[in-house]
Amino acid sequence: MRLINTHTLTLEEFIGRRIPRYAILSHTWEEEEVSYEEYIRGVHTRKKGYSKIQKTCCLAAAEGIGYAWVDTCCIDKRISAELTEAINSMYLWYKCSAVCYAYLSDLPRNARLDKHLQKCRWFTRGWTLQELIAPCEMHFFDSGWCNFGTKRSLVDSLSAITRINSSLLQGRTPLSGFSVAQRFSWAASRQTSRTEDIAYCLFGIFELNLPLLYGEGKNAFRRLQEEIIRTILDLSIFAWKVLPLDQDDNPMSKADFDHVFVPRTGDVVLSGIFAESPAEFYPCVDYVSFPEDVLGEVSNSSKGIKIHSRLLLCAKLGFQEWDYVLPLRCKSHNRWLGIYLRQVGYQVYLRAEPRLLLQYYDRAFSTGELSTIQPQERHLLLRIPNASGYQDDRLVQSHKILPRVRSDVLHIRSPAQLSIIEPWPLANFDHQDRMFSFRNNSRHRFACAKIFGIVPHPDVTRRGTVAFSGWICAVHMQNNNTSFGIFASTLSNDRKINQVLGLLSKADYHTEQIMTLLDTCGIPMVSSAICPILGTPYVAEVTARSSETRDPSVCRNIYRQITLDYRITLGTKQLSILRKQKWIETERQMRPDAARLLVSSDSYWLPEQL
Repeated sequence: MRLINTHTLTLEEFIGRRIPRYAILSHTWEEEEVSYEEYIRGVHTRKKGYSKIQKTCCLAAAEGIGYAWVDTCCIDKRISAELTEAINSMYLWYKCSAVCYAYLSDLPRNARLDKHLQKCRWFTRGWTLQELIAPCEMHFFDSGWCNFGTKRSLVDSLSAITRINSSLLQGRTPLSGFSVAQRFSWAASRQTSRTEDIAYCLFGIFELNLPLLYGEGKNAFRRLQEEIIRTILDLSIFAWKVLPLDQDDNPMSKADFDHVFVPRTGDVVLSGIFAESPAEFYPCVDYVSFPEDVLGEVSNSSKGIKIHSRLLLCAKLGFQEWDYVLPLRCKSHNRWLGIYLRQVGYQVYLRAEPRLLLQYYDRAFSTGELSTIQPQERHLLLRIPNASGYQDDRLVQSHKILPRVRSDVLHIRSPAQLSIIEPWPLANFDHQDRMFSFRNNSRHRFACAKIFGIVPHPDVTRRGTVAFSGWICAVHMQNNNTSFGIFASTLSNDRKINQVLGLLSKADYHTEQIMTLLDTCGIPMVSSAICPILGTPYVAEVTARSSETRDPSVCRNIYRQITLDYRITLGTKQLSILRKQKWIETERQMRPDAARLLVSSDSYWLPEQL
């Protein structure tokens, strides 16, 4: 560490722990600052910035402090290794100083603080954030070097201007007591001369050491977030929001914001999982994190951010549609926060609607507004995939990307009264589009789901609704052929399905083995089933038909669609018992036209049982 002797005004170098007490200067850079090279050449006295060095040394000497540190001349910025060490050490240097002098060059002498203090440029610069937080002892000076207070005496004003909690400024709460989102929010209104420095000036705030790569531009802030993910378990790092701000380094202009977020039926705006700058954390000043509630590991991977976490399903449009939500385990005003996600591949997600956060109370689970998807390993993408063909890797509307990243899907289409629940494999299912996705060359191409129907009571003299349920199983071939069976949900059939799923979850069966297993367990392959409506003489006839479909808004290739429908009728009408179709035989002989199967607690449901 290079220090200025406050008596001789010469530079001296100290290594290791043999560092004497020193004062440190916090200021905003202006024209004619003194560099290290100019200082050792002896030409520093002719520059305007030298007066700040002189005054700092004079104040320190008066307090019996033998050394001072000033960033302009104590770092040889020509040596990249020295600059990297200095920037990574700066928070610690300010923290370990005997006293910090904050010089506000644009604060008039004897000015009214309530009127002029908040307008000072010192509060807008990125580097001065850590210079305010780190020192234990700090004195403030106006343009005439008149001391107008200390950090302790000015704490209320400083907290109001910077939005930094007073307990941190007073040293009562450590930095680790504040969420990642809160710490970023303190820098949201600050700027730096170089794009990279908005990330580099925050190294100390997050207690990180990273190499400097000037020229990397906005990637510096992305790299900072990746390192935070690696070292700090705190999902509030994802709690940012895209905002139309007016700052010079704003990631989105107001015009761009309005253009991208133009409403489109069924469309949402997607983005990568990381923020573009601290500005997007501006609303996060009161976000409190509960990292001990995070279920599993969060780490960087080649696909993006790998996270072992549960997801939430958030109901919308009267429980007819669902959104994926990642719970962030942080709160604002006693409400939990989550971000919307959109599935764009096998357990791969982009951020959806990045201008919004979901805020919810625990009671949302008991009302059915939220439900939980079991924890699994998922990948959150950092940027829009190249496969989208979209040039801007920041924001994209979903209709421009989803079809391009889907190649092999099985789409289940149904009326609003029929819900798809308990899909298996869950990892392959997209709740938002009711679609199973299959990886290329995957041998395991089986899909299963429960069909749950809620309809008005068929007896017009009765109020309320009635329910029925069934199952659909499908084996999706790589040639886009699909064999499927649909049948009622009964105790016996539920046991059969559980037996099949239990076996499939333990081993990697290929297609023919799966079909043999379905035959062995008595799972029928038919396209119509009669589902009882308990407590009534009515039944629901649920039908399914398969078709090849081309829809560029859904998938880039031709895909298979199974369309479900139903009708309510008295159980005594149109009942027959037909032979079950075999999965293996039918696949080899090409399946005939669909037959109806009446299913009950056995393999068949007899009319007299109605």
